[in-house]
This record gives sequence, C-alpha cells and structure tokens, in this order.
Amino acid sequence: MGIFSKIITAIRGGATEVGEAIVDSQAMRILDQEIRDAGEDLRLAKDELTKLMAKRKLADEDVRTLGSKVGEYEGYLGQVLAREAPDGSLAAQDAQLRDELAAKIAELEGELGQKQSLAQEFAQRENSVKTAIRSAEGNLDKLKQRASMVKATDAVHKAQAQIASSHSGANARMTTAMDSLARLEQRQKEQSARFDAATQLEHETQSSERSLEDKLKASGLIGSGPSSSDVLARLRAKRLPDHSS
Repeated sequence: MGIFSKIITAIRGGATEVGEAIVDSQAMRILDQEIRDAGEDLRLAKDELTKLMAKRKLADEDVRTLGSKVGEYEGYLGQVLAREAPDGSLAAQDAQLRDELAAKIAELEGELGQKQSLAQEFAQRENSVKTAIRSAEGNLDKLKQRASMVKATDAVHKAQAQIASSHSGANARMTTAMDSLARLEQRQKEQSARFDAATQLEHETQSSERSLEDKLKASGLIGSGPSSSDVLARLRAKRLPDHSS
C-alpha cells in the first residue's frame, strides 16, 4: 500500500505540474477572460441596481400618494370636527362620517408606514449596491491597467527574447560562415602552393635540360644547328655554278 500510495501521489504531482504549466502558458488568455467575466458580473450588478432603483422609485411614489391621501382625509376630518358643538357632540350622520374618516386615516397611515419602511429598505440596499459597484468598477479599472502593463511587459520580454534568439542565430550562422571561409581560403592556399611547386619544377627541369645541351654542344658531341653565316655561304655556293655557265 505504501508504494501504491506513493505512485498515486507522484501521478497527482505530475498532473499538478502539467496543470500549472498549462495555466502559465495561457496566463494572458486566462487573465483576459477573467477580466471579461468580471466586467460581465459588473454589468449584471448594474442591471440589478437598475431594477432596485425602479422598485425604490415606485415605493417612494406610493409613499407620496399615501401621504397625499392621508392629508386629504385629514382635511375632510378637520371639516367634520369643525361641526362639533362646544361639548363635542355631533349630529349622528357627522359622527358616523367622523369615525369612518378616522378609521380610513388610521388604515392609510398603517399602509404608509409599511411603504415608508419598504422605501427606506430599498434606498439602503440601493446605496449599498452603488457603493459595491463603485468599488468593483475601481478595482476592475485597476485590474485592466495592471493587465495592460503586464501585457506591455510581456510584449517587451518576447521582443527581447526574439532579439536574443535572432542574435544568437546570427552569431551561429556567422561562425559557420567564418569556418566555411577559412576552409576555402586554406584550400586556395594549398592549390596556389601546388601551382607554384609545379611551375618551379617545370623551370628546374627546363634549366637542367638546357644546361646539359649546352655542355654537349660545347664538347662537339651535338651540332649547334646552322648559323646565319652558314646559310649565306650555302647560298653563295649555289650561285657560283650558274655564273660559270
């Protein structure tokens, strides 16, 4: 079981490393998506705030309507009470109307109290949501600014890496070209040396042959060939028989 547990742990560790590698390689894409998600959440929050504000306005309108109604019925009741005798007595019909108006006012005031509480709750929630949205907008703006800086830095790093890679590749190609050039120069030097050696050998051979020929001529073993005087003497000898005839 101990070995099996270690194998499982190793597999989990490898999966974690792979997952972290994927997250690291897709960090900018993940960041952009998270910012978009945050923006979408903020948009939904603003939609909910709009609905909440609408409910609060309706509640405020109900409060104003009920307050107006209460004021209206209080006016009617005041007119009825003005009919009371000094001892507080009223005609039966006015007494009944007085009681109905007082009951109606009490009913409206109860409903008004509920609407006022609801409107106050809506207003508090609205203020709370507005505060949260303002905070979220500020945080999102900061996040976008930091993301822009990170993207700019990442672009610079990629450019620097590309430049370094290109420079390294150029250096490698330059080194290879220099090696090829050196080999060509060495080959040309060797060929020039062979040409020089062949020319020198040819000169030495010809000089040796001329020297031997000169020595043979000097010793009389070989002729040196007809000279110009020999040619003139031969031609004169041919002409003499012609003149004799």
